[in-house]
Amino acid sequence: MSSGVIIFLELSLVLGLALVFGVREVINLRRFDRERAQRKKISETEGIPSKQ
Repeated sequence: MSSGVIIFLELSLVLGLALVFGVREVINLRRFDRERAQRKKISETEGIPSKQ
């Protein structure tokens, strides 16, 4: 195998993994933001000041 093909495969692997883990992290952050907003809304309706 030529070195160019090996470099291309390694680069593809690294970028693919970065994409997968990046998308997963964005999904987790969006879920965290929704849960935080929900907790804030519940605490405001109960009259408890939110921690910020």
